[in-house]
Formats: sequence, C-alpha cells, structure tokens
Amino acid sequence: SGIGSAARRSQQTTVVHSRFFWRLYVTYFGLVVITATAIGFLTDRQFERELNVRIETQLTKESRALVPASRPALARRDGELAQSIIDDVTDESGTRITLVTLDGVVLADSSEDPARMENHGDRPEIRAAFATGPGTERRFSETTQNDRLYVATLVLNEGQPVGVVRTSETLANIAAQREAMRAQVIQGAAVGILLALGVGLLVGRRITAPIEKMTAVSEALRKGDYGARVEFQRSDELGRLGGNLTELGKELSERISGLGR
Repeated sequence: SGIGSAARRSQQTTVVHSRFFWRLYVTYFGLVVITATAIGFLTDRQFERELNVRIETQLTKESRALVPASRPALARRDGELAQSIIDDVTDESGTRITLVTLDGVVLADSSEDPARMENHGDRPEIRAAFATGPGTERRFSETTQNDRLYVATLVLNEGQPVGVVRTSETLANIAAQREAMRAQVIQGAAVGILLALGVGLLVGRRITAPIEKMTAVSEALRKGDYGARVEFQRSDELGRLGGNLTELGKELSERISGLGR
C-alpha cells in the first residue's frame, strides 16, 4: 500500500540520517582518539627512557672496554700511543672518545686536536669519575659546540688512578633516534585508529540499524499504518522488541478489521 511504502521510505531515511547513530559514533570516535593518544604518549615516554638507558649503557660499555688498552698510555702519559688507540676504535664505533690524565690534561681525543683543548679536570663527568668511579653528564660541549651525553670511567694502574676514559654521543643523534621511534608510534596509532573506526562503524550500524527500523515502524503504527512490520530477525533483546512491535501491528490490524465488520 501507499502508506506501507511511505513507512519503508521513512525507515530507509531514518537509517541514513540517524542522529542516534552519529552521536554514538562521534562519542566512540572521541574515546578511540583519546585512548590512542594516551597510549601513544605513554609509549613514547617509555621508548624515550629506554633509548636513554640503552645509549648510556652502550657508552659505559665502550668506555670500560677501552680501560685495559688505555691504561699504559695514561700511566706513561703517552699521547701518541693514546691517540693511535682512539683512532683504531673510532673507526669501528663512531663514538667520540677522550683520554684524560689524572691532572685533567687531554691526552687524546677522537674529534679534536688535544693540544688545542683546555684542561678537562673541572668537567662534571671527569670529577665524578675520579670521586666515585663512573661519571655521567648531559651538557653543552665548548669543544664541539653541541649538546652531548658523556660517560667517564676511571682507569686504575696497579690500584692507583691514572686517568679517565670518556665516551660521548651528541644529544642531536639521540633526538633523531627518538624522533624516528616517535614517527613509528604515530604511524601505529593512526593505523590503530583507522581500524578501530572501521570496526566501530560496523558495530555501531549493527546496533543502531534495528533501533532505527523499529522507530520507523512505531511511527508508522502511530500514524495508522497498521501493516508496518519489523523485518529483521534477531534472538537478542532487540529481536524480542522487534517481534513485540510486529505482534502489536498484527493485533491492531485485527482489531481495526473487527471494528469494521
């Protein structure tokens, strides 16, 4: 009938333009974005901490590994031997390495000419190495004119301190690695959001479509179209509600028919 066709068009229009669906979906979208942002932020902070620990551990291992080789050079204050040791190692690691004597004189350095470098006895990491054994510091380097992470390890010869092996890495390189990891986190979060929104669209439509159809049927019944029926079949609460509307429509049709006899 014409009324039935109008009801079906009303159902279709309601499904397409459901405010309930879009309110639900926008709320879900907000929750997904907030959750993904929070997880991404926490993951980024964790990666940053792990990166700092990893690089500091690496520099510590490199400085400690150089202690046996640098001990004779520092004990004899042999700059030529010290420089040859550093040059051999630098070719493999790429880390800046500095050998400093007990009185703060730079005996060898992988980046600069030791003869033109000032006394390093007042450097925080050097003082810490002489005082407690290991020394770690983040600061601006007057020699290389950039921010660096330093790790200094005390060198002992026959139980007596003779100098320090210091390794360092620019904070710019560390920041570059952090940014690379951050880009991966952002890409992963974006993919996760898109997948979650796709799933949310399907789930949201599955939840709201029956409600929208039942709303259209109830509106048709209210307007006198007693032939309007809920056409979907479900075994959950929505299915039972749809069945009740269908039965209500049948009962109303029977009663109206009975009154007309």
